[in-house]
Amino acid sequence: MSNGTNPANGKTSKLVLILYIAAGVLGALFIYMFIYAINYINSYVSSYGMSFGDMWMDAIQYIINGSINYLVFGLLVFAAGKILDTVQKKSGENHASVEAPAAESVTVNVIEEVKDEKEETAAAEVAGIKVPPLFR
Repeated sequence: MSNGTNPANGKTSKLVLILYIAAGVLGALFIYMFIYAINYINSYVSSYGMSFGDMWMDAIQYIINGSINYLVFGLLVFAAGKILDTVQKKSGENHASVEAPAAESVTVNVIEEVKDEKEETAAAEVAGIKVPPLFR
């Protein structure tokens, strides 16, 4: 295939590897932002003398809003890479199992068909049937 896939060897394409790497980076960003949001909530609670119970809904909302996007996008990119990899491997199996006929056998079949058509037109002319010049 044009993007470096060789399904016969079981290698994955460069695009699939890039998608997997991007999914890994997004996963790492999710972890970083999750930890950052928790540390921010802890410092906020300690600096204002509040308890987590007083603001638990706001804290959870802040943590989710700050980190969930990276998780969702990472999962979507990983799924796209997995789907692309599966499709490329399946299409590679199909291409490997289907062989094109040899060029010589195709040429022989065409020549035989032309001979058969010439014999039919000659037989029709002998029988007195007028054959248009297109079919001679």
